[in-house]
Parts: sequence; C-alpha cells; structure tokens
Amino acid sequence: MNENLNPEPFVDATRAAEFLGIKPRRLLEMARAGQIPGHPLGTGARRTWRFRLSEIAREVESSR
Repeated sequence: MNENLNPEPFVDATRAAEFLGIKPRRLLEMARAGQIPGHPLGTGARRTWRFRLSEIAREVESSR
C-alpha cells in the first residue's frame, strides 16, 4: 500500500516538545539551529514551525 495516501501529520512545537520532554522554546531554538528536523512555514522572524515526530525520533536515535 502507498504510504503517501495517509502521510504522517505535522504537529506543533508544543506537542513535539512534549514528545522530547523539553520546553517548546528550547525545541524551537534547536530547530532554528538545525539540531532537529523542523519545517518552517512563512517568512520572516515570526515563522510557524511544524514537526513530524517520526523525523525527530529518527534524529534522536541516530545521534546516540
């Protein structure tokens, strides 16, 4: 079956931070620094960030 039919949903910084057990502000700092995968939406300083938990989990596992 094609995985693209039901892609994993994006979550906001609050949910992604809960997943990692950190504060949303720290998560956003890490995303801006390229330390964890994130997807910025919009332009300028007030971007909205969205995350996929599977990408974050993969990054955490590979950094161990």
